[in-house]
Amino acid sequence: MEKYGWPTAEPVGEEAARAAWLIAQHTDRQLDVQRRALRLMRQAVSAGRASPRDLAFLHDRTLVNEGASRSTALRSPA
Repeated sequence: MEKYGWPTAEPVGEEAARAAWLIAQHTDRQLDVQRRALRLMRQAVSAGRASPRDLAFLHDRTLVNEGASRSTALRSPA
């Protein structure tokens, strides 16, 4: 991810891009990986190459894993 950025559908295909998001979403015990994925996905969303909805889910999950309450995470802007 550091070399190429967030894996979007253009270079890797829709299925692989979705798989990357699922991996990031479920790396609950590797918060450093989740934070890096979140940062890169924000850049991809800003460039119009990734789903804002998926970013919101990853953002919420990361906040909860950092110790925020679920209700705080749902109110926090991605």
